Amino acid sequence: MDDHRLEKIRLLIAKGDWIPSQHVREDYLETGECTLDDIECSILTGEIVAVQKDEVGGAVDGHKYVIQGRSRCGMGFETVGKIIKMADGKRYFVITAYNYRSA
Repeated sequence: MDDHRLEKIRLLIAKGDWIPSQHVREDYLETGECTLDDIECSILTGEIVAVQKDEVGGAVDGHKYVIQGRSRCGMGFETVGKIIKMADGKRYFVITAYNYRSA
Protein backbone atom coordinates (compact mmCIF):
# COMPACT_ATOMS: atom_id res chain seq x y z
CA MET A 1 0.00 0.00 0.00
CA ASP A 2 1.43 3.40 -1.00
CA ASP A 3 4.95 2.10 -1.77
CA HIS A 4 5.94 5.35 -3.47
CA ARG A 5 4.94 7.43 -0.46
CA LEU A 6 6.59 5.01 1.94
CA GLU A 7 9.83 5.25 -0.01
CA LYS A 8 9.74 9.06 0.26
CA ILE A 9 9.12 8.83 3.99
CA ARG A 10 11.91 6.28 4.48
CA LEU A 11 14.34 8.49 2.56
CA LEU A 12 13.55 11.43 4.84
CA ILE A 13 14.02 9.23 7.92
CA ALA A 14 17.30 7.77 6.64
CA LYS A 15 18.66 11.27 5.98
CA GLY A 16 17.61 12.44 9.44
CA ASP A 17 15.08 14.83 7.94
CA TRP A 18 12.35 14.18 10.48
CA ILE A 19 11.11 15.77 13.67
CA PRO A 20 9.02 14.43 16.55
CA SER A 21 6.03 16.40 17.76
CA GLN A 22 6.01 17.93 21.22
CA HIS A 23 3.62 15.13 22.23
CA VAL A 24 6.14 12.47 21.13
CA ARG A 25 9.02 14.26 22.83
CA GLU A 26 7.24 14.80 26.14
CA ASP A 27 5.11 11.68 26.44
CA TYR A 28 7.36 9.06 24.85
CA LEU A 29 10.98 10.14 24.43
CA GLU A 30 11.48 12.03 27.69
CA THR A 31 9.66 9.35 29.72
CA GLY A 32 11.66 6.52 28.17
CA GLU A 33 8.62 4.88 26.54
CA CYS A 34 10.59 4.79 23.29
CA THR A 35 13.76 6.11 21.70
CA LEU A 36 14.56 7.93 18.48
CA ASP A 37 15.99 4.63 17.23
CA ASP A 38 12.66 2.90 17.90
CA ILE A 39 10.82 5.46 15.79
CA GLU A 40 13.34 5.33 12.96
CA CYS A 41 13.53 1.52 12.96
CA SER A 42 9.76 1.11 12.89
CA ILE A 43 9.38 3.43 9.90
CA LEU A 44 12.34 2.00 7.99
CA THR A 45 11.05 -1.57 8.43
CA GLY A 46 7.31 -0.94 8.57
CA GLU A 47 4.42 -0.62 6.17
CA ILE A 48 1.75 2.00 5.69
CA VAL A 49 -1.46 0.46 7.06
CA ALA A 50 -3.70 3.52 6.74
CA VAL A 51 -3.78 6.88 5.01
CA GLN A 52 -5.84 9.57 6.71
CA LYS A 53 -6.84 13.10 5.79
CA ASP A 54 -4.72 15.73 7.54
CA GLU A 55 -7.49 17.76 9.19
CA VAL A 56 -5.04 20.10 10.92
CA GLY A 57 -3.21 21.00 7.71
CA GLY A 58 0.44 21.36 6.90
CA ALA A 59 0.94 18.07 5.07
CA VAL A 60 2.32 18.64 1.57
CA ASP A 61 -0.10 16.08 0.14
CA GLY A 62 -2.96 16.54 2.63
CA HIS A 63 -2.44 13.13 4.27
CA LYS A 64 -1.21 11.48 7.47
CA TYR A 65 0.32 8.01 7.37
CA VAL A 66 -0.11 5.25 9.92
CA ILE A 67 2.98 3.04 9.75
CA GLN A 68 3.29 -0.23 11.64
CA GLY A 69 6.71 -1.76 12.04
CA ARG A 70 9.05 -3.04 14.72
CA SER A 71 10.97 -1.14 17.37
CA ARG A 72 14.70 -1.59 17.82
CA CYS A 73 14.05 -4.56 20.14
CA GLY A 74 11.48 -6.14 17.81
CA MET A 75 8.26 -5.09 19.53
CA GLY A 76 5.29 -3.97 17.47
CA PHE A 77 5.50 -0.21 17.02
CA GLU A 78 3.22 2.29 15.30
CA THR A 79 3.71 5.87 14.20
CA VAL A 80 1.47 8.47 12.64
CA GLY A 81 3.10 11.25 10.70
CA LYS A 82 3.00 13.52 7.70
CA ILE A 83 5.39 15.11 5.23
CA ILE A 84 5.70 18.84 5.81
CA LYS A 85 7.56 21.59 4.00
CA MET A 86 9.96 23.79 5.91
CA ALA A 87 12.11 26.68 4.71
CA ASP A 88 15.08 24.36 4.15
CA GLY A 89 13.19 21.43 2.63
CA LYS A 90 10.75 18.65 3.44
CA ARG A 91 10.62 16.83 6.78
CA TYR A 92 8.64 13.90 8.11
CA PHE A 93 6.73 15.11 11.16
CA VAL A 94 5.97 12.28 13.60
CA ILE A 95 2.71 13.14 15.32
CA THR A 96 2.54 10.13 17.63
CA ALA A 97 4.48 6.91 18.26
CA TYR A 98 3.83 3.96 20.52
CA ASN A 99 4.36 0.25 21.18
CA TYR A 100 1.48 -2.05 20.42
CA ARG A 101 0.77 -5.76 20.67
CA SER A 102 0.01 -7.67 17.54
CA ALA A 103 -3.42 -9.28 17.57
